[in-house]
Amino acid sequence: MPTITVRLSEDEKDRLDAAARRARLQTGDAVSLSDLVREALRCHLDRLDREDHVDEP
Repeated sequence: MPTITVRLSEDEKDRLDAAARRARLQTGDAVSLSDLVREALRCHLDRLDREDHVDEP
């Protein structure tokens, strides 16, 4: 599986950490910062794909 490096500002990291804490409290499931970044990236790529902005290699 390819590795993607994501740079987050401190504000973005704080928001994602807070979202992970809320998700853990609401669901009782272990939600990590990596899980949230992965999901956000997947949603972003899906949106780009729907908008036909992704070029096929």
